[in-house]
Amino acid sequence: MYKANPMAMLLEQAGGKAHTHTQRILDSQPEAIHQRVAVILAVANEVDKCLSY
Repeated sequence: MYKANPMAMLLEQAGGKAHTHTQRILDSQPEAIHQRVAVILAVANEVDKCLSY
């Protein structure tokens, strides 16, 4: 989480999307500092396409 959150913030500020397989990374509440999450980072339409699969 401590690596995914900064990347997600920068990407979303640039107009992209950052998701896990179920929710936005920035909406995830970390339970531990070294918690692992799935990461999908890309342009908004590509993330939507990936999540539709």
